[in-house]
Amino acid sequence: MKLPTPSPDDVRDLVVRCLELYEERGPDAVDELLRSRPESAELVRARLERLGGLGRCGAAPEGAPPERIGAYRVVGTLGRGGMGVVYEAEQDRPRRRVAIKVLRSRHGTARARFEHEAELLARLQHPGIAAIHEVGRASVGGMTVPFLAMELVRGVPLDEYATRESP
Repeated sequence: MKLPTPSPDDVRDLVVRCLELYEERGPDAVDELLRSRPESAELVRARLERLGGLGRCGAAPEGAPPERIGAYRVVGTLGRGGMGVVYEAEQDRPRRRVAIKVLRSRHGTARARFEHEAELLARLQHPGIAAIHEVGRASVGGMTVPFLAMELVRGVPLDEYATRESP
C-alpha cells in the first residue's frame, strides 16, 4: 500500500514541530513523532539534515566527546538529554574531577534557559544540590557553547533509582 504524499505545508509544519520537540525533549521525541507520520518521515529527515544535522535522530551515533572544554580535560560522557550533554572531566587547577554540562543547541531560547539555570544553581547551597564551580563559554567543535562545571556526584542515575524505588 502506497502512503499518501504530504503537502508542502504539512512537511513544513512537521519540520517546525520536530525542531521544537528536539529542543524540549531531545532526539527520541523526534523519532517517536516521525514514526507516527511515516508518509512524511523521509522528507522531514532530509530537511532536518539540511538544517544542520538534526536529521541524525535515530541514525548516526553522536561523535566522540571533545578533548577539552575550557580548563577541563574531558574523560568521558556521563549522560545526554534533550538540552545538553554531561561529561566527566578533570579540572586543571585545582586538580579535581567535575561534571560539565554543555548545551547542544544553538537556539536562542534554549541558550537563555540554560544560562538562567546555571545562574540559579550557582546561587544555591544545599547538601542535596551539586555545587557549581564555574559557569562559562568554551569552544567545542568549532562552536562557542555555554557550559556549567559542577561537583561530580557518584551514584545511580536518577531515572534508575526512581524505577527501582517506585512502588
